[in-house]
Amino acid sequence: MLLQSPLSADPDLHAGIASRLDDLVELAREELGDALGSVLLGGSLARGEAFGVRDRGELRLLSDLDLYFVSDADGTALLRRVNEYAERDDFLVVRPDAAVVPAAFFTGAPDAMPTHQLAHAHLVLWGDAVEITRAEDAAGVAVVDANDAAALLFNRFVESLDPSLGDDLPRLMHRTKEFIDAPM
Repeated sequence: MLLQSPLSADPDLHAGIASRLDDLVELAREELGDALGSVLLGGSLARGEAFGVRDRGELRLLSDLDLYFVSDADGTALLRRVNEYAERDDFLVVRPDAAVVPAAFFTGAPDAMPTHQLAHAHLVLWGDAVEITRAEDAAGVAVVDANDAAALLFNRFVESLDPSLGDDLPRLMHRTKEFIDAPM
């Protein structure tokens, strides 16, 4: 099981997520073998803000898994297996947002939202650390496409519906604005 920082304040949710991530890392290792350089996790889980609910007594993850499999190999079969895994698992409400990308993706397209978010927060689940750069203007302010920024704000709004946030909601929303407006 992952021994990383907590993916959620709820230990049961953390354990459920960690178990699935372990399974998905193993799928990647089986499918890509030595061509797999790293597995990165981004998004709300990397920030320790996973959102889950109890549905008829069963714990379910509402946050998506933002997974990046770093490899130059063709990842079509791996992505198919990741989706098949998710379809069989009632714990995962949302299909993982997974991509197989070369290491150059993280430095070759620094204005892309995934790169921007990963520069802010990511976990290396397996393999080597990856250099991640993001676009900045001359003053050091992050350059983010307006559509990507709007999508990010909407995502934060959905995450804010988590009733366990309580008094922490203003901090989450303020941090989102800082994430877009200020250098990190």
